[in-house]
Amino acid sequence: MDKPNGCRFSHIHVIIFLISCLILSGCEGRPDWSDKDVNFLITQLKSNQSYDKRSWAAVWLGKKIEARDQAILALTQALLNDEYREVRVAAAHVLGNMKPPAVSAIPALMEALQREDTGRVVPLASEEPNLHREVVRALGDMGTEAIPALIQVLHSDLKIWSDAGVEICQIDPSMQDTVIKAIVEKLSHEDRYIRSSAIYALQEIDELSLQEIDDAFLISVFTRAFNDPHARVRQGAIYALQKINDVSLVPVFIKALSDPDRNIRKSAIDALEEIGPAAAKAAVPALTNALKDTSGYIRERAAILLGQMGPEAESAVPALGDLLADSELAVVKSAADALRKIGDASATSALIQAWENGPRDARPAVAQALGEIADPAAVPSLLQTLRESEHPDLRIPAALALYQIDPSKQAVATLTLIDASTPDKRILDRIDAALALYQVDTSKFDFEIVMDVLRTGLSSQPEYSSRFIPVVRSHTQDALVLDGDPRRQAALAIAAIGAPAKEMVPVLVKMYRNHHRQPAALNRAVEDALANIGAPSVSALIPALEDENYMTRDKVSNLLKRIGTPEALRAVEAYEQRKNN
Repeated sequence: MDKPNGCRFSHIHVIIFLISCLILSGCEGRPDWSDKDVNFLITQLKSNQSYDKRSWAAVWLGKKIEARDQAILALTQALLNDEYREVRVAAAHVLGNMKPPAVSAIPALMEALQREDTGRVVPLASEEPNLHREVVRALGDMGTEAIPALIQVLHSDLKIWSDAGVEICQIDPSMQDTVIKAIVEKLSHEDRYIRSSAIYALQEIDELSLQEIDDAFLISVFTRAFNDPHARVRQGAIYALQKINDVSLVPVFIKALSDPDRNIRKSAIDALEEIGPAAAKAAVPALTNALKDTSGYIRERAAILLGQMGPEAESAVPALGDLLADSELAVVKSAADALRKIGDASATSALIQAWENGPRDARPAVAQALGEIADPAAVPSLLQTLRESEHPDLRIPAALALYQIDPSKQAVATLTLIDASTPDKRILDRIDAALALYQVDTSKFDFEIVMDVLRTGLSSQPEYSSRFIPVVRSHTQDALVLDGDPRRQAALAIAAIGAPAKEMVPVLVKMYRNHHRQPAALNRAVEDALANIGAPSVSALIPALEDENYMTRDKVSNLLKRIGTPEALRAVEAYEQRKNN
């Protein structure tokens, strides 16, 4: 039985690709030896010419079906005797490509495995070929008759032992249980690298989906492996458990949060975040303790996850308050945001302290927390900022928070925001002030400020768009994705704002009709913007149903269906009638 079609694209096949690249690199050009007989090719393979010529000789020998036995003998000799590993790898590769007819080469392939491969086991990014790995792949390509040899490799201590297990499963899926048993036994091996590779081998076989492996079994195996004394093995186990992502694993991830290895703690907190705050409530004490972790990433993610739990994380408020004095800006912002979501007034004192003395770039997040917690105790500090500070980036969030705490202060807040939005101020401050005005007093809201910057963004000038998008995101509460394309950023902002951005429709439609010259991600953002603007987009889109490009016509038709107004649907119906006639 041969390996089934549709084999996985794994590290083995990556190595094959890299081998091909190596053989091709530095070559004078692929020789056309299609008309040469087998004796000529064997002579080339044994010659003193450069290794790339000998490698090409091996490749052409693999095509000589009429003299296969001669070719196999010459290739096995090259596999065992050539001084260059590149040639030995090429020989193994070609023997594998010859598949079952080359089974007579199995003893030579096994002998090659018993010899030391002078190269180290290399990372996938390396271009250095690995002979042992290529030999195992060749054995796998030879099918059922190679299974005894592969089983021998599976039970060996060679670094590529686990590859043999994967090859066996692909040749004969009914042997999966036998292979899994051997892999599990390796988890007790004295060599930590073999124990670690056993974890990844089990994951790889599971991902092949040849026969389903019960999650409960995998959880049991990986949980036991997580008790390994060596961090490398525990890392593999926690990563495997993270991929399973089962709520029953919360206690394991909680334990992992106190592991001495930072990468394990990182995987644990990522796993808890993926499981979700509702299921991770039992982790509140451990997450609270993680707020003191030496890793800023872990402190930040712990604060974010606690914030997602809302009032359920009330016990973490004191520790989050302490985190407002953290040395890392992202951590301070996350702590302030978490306190905002938990909404406990006991955090007010720490937030006021952070507002008055914390890092300036974090103060808008602190002010937002003060505004939503709405404890009147914060009013004097916010008023003091309005009286004494000349910095719009402090005055604007202070004015908004003041209004949220005490709506009777609307006039003071409005005047402050109007002053911050005047043309002599920075464009970023003007946008921030305008959006704050939208919340405080819509009658004073000047959307033209935002539109100016959106136009700038759509004209591909990132010095403005990349600065205003985070502001738009913070006020719209939309999770906009920033990818470095200012046009896409601006389109995403318009999509978040929706109908009030209707004056942007002409430029968006123009971009949409130019879809074939733009990245797909940008086209999706433009489409979302037009759809969210809704009815005002329809009249500008309808003429595009006459576009000379049929793909454009179909895309516009689908977008009009998505908008779904009566006018849009009538236009689509008329278009489809023309299309069918």
